[in-house]
Amino acid sequence: MQTLWLLLNIALGYVAGVALVYSLTGNVRHIRRYQALALVAALAALVIAFSALHGWLRLAGLMLIPATFVVGYLLRTRAFLRSEDTRDLPPLTRGANAAGKGFTAVIYLAHGEPEHYDPTGLINAYREADAAGLPAGPVWARPFALAQLRKQYLDGKRSDQRNIHRRTLKKLENAEAAAGAPPRRYYLAFLDDEPRPEAAAIQALNDGADAIILLEVYTVDTPHSAGGRRRITETVAAMESAPPLYCTGPLADSSALQQLHAARVAAQTAEDERAEAGVLLVAFARAPIWRERFAEAAAAEERFLNGAQAALEAAGFPRVRQARLQGEPPPINMAEELVEAGAQKVFYAIATESADSDLTQRALPQALSRAMVPDTVSLVNMGGWNDDPNLVQALQDALARIEERT
Repeated sequence: MQTLWLLLNIALGYVAGVALVYSLTGNVRHIRRYQALALVAALAALVIAFSALHGWLRLAGLMLIPATFVVGYLLRTRAFLRSEDTRDLPPLTRGANAAGKGFTAVIYLAHGEPEHYDPTGLINAYREADAAGLPAGPVWARPFALAQLRKQYLDGKRSDQRNIHRRTLKKLENAEAAAGAPPRRYYLAFLDDEPRPEAAAIQALNDGADAIILLEVYTVDTPHSAGGRRRITETVAAMESAPPLYCTGPLADSSALQQLHAARVAAQTAEDERAEAGVLLVAFARAPIWRERFAEAAAAEERFLNGAQAALEAAGFPRVRQARLQGEPPPINMAEELVEAGAQKVFYAIATESADSDLTQRALPQALSRAMVPDTVSLVNMGGWNDDPNLVQALQDALARIEERT
């Protein structure tokens, strides 16, 4: 009988570890259910150890509770991080030799940010970082990172990125039609939101596209964006007699996009006030190993920021600084430096963010709220690119380059 109690003790420790992972990563509606299960299982294991086990079996039971808890926690964590993408994926219904319908499909691919909590994007990012050999935090800590993401939504985080990108795509479609572009159909796809990249590719194939253009709406290529492009490429290649696929590449070297912030600040500043304005261009921090392994992408990010700064200076804004959101130099220091240099108004933006996001609307403003600046100095958030005319022009230029090549 003592052996059966010991086995039950082991099983309860394991269940507590598994339940903790579910409580950290699962749907918001089930948090308390799994928290309760983890607590009850752990307490029940302790009660059994002290009341039903005796002698060396009690000592063994007490030692096995944390051991089996850790085993359950790690096994469930690994299974969760290896889980398949659950976003909708339509079936491919186009026949291998089916004729096209005389149009080119344009797949507008952006990172995206779910309106509500969805761990899929972060799971994919972890998987792609691991495949590239990049540091992404220890496996055991990742459920806590997902819990932190979920907490942001519980605290009121909402994202309108999907609708912002829809507006941008509609403006692009209208601009291309006005410019006399050849017949095209446009499809939205996200790395971290719905619809997923493969779904857009399948829909384009089912609709009868004669060719597909992947329009990449981000500044630099990362393992995450490369993963999205790979999924589209593999989806198209899997079809016999598939239509050709062309990729525009990231937007770091787009002249139109580099001028976006200069045009935006100029529209909000009288010409005689530009000398007193400051502009802070913020980018993400990149780990040294990332910059070493993806030197080309790191250099592209630097070119983009330097191009944006040059455009601002050419437009009459001499006080421009660059910062890194989680690295050096920090945004707070650069904002204070701009004020010390005489700026009466500081415009700031995460210069590489394609649309308003939690980073642009919460993280960066909160960071800058701690800057030591006088009350007379205003800090103006420029947000993401959104549906800015300069972004639309940059996308048109990218499509034009593909047309020239084909």
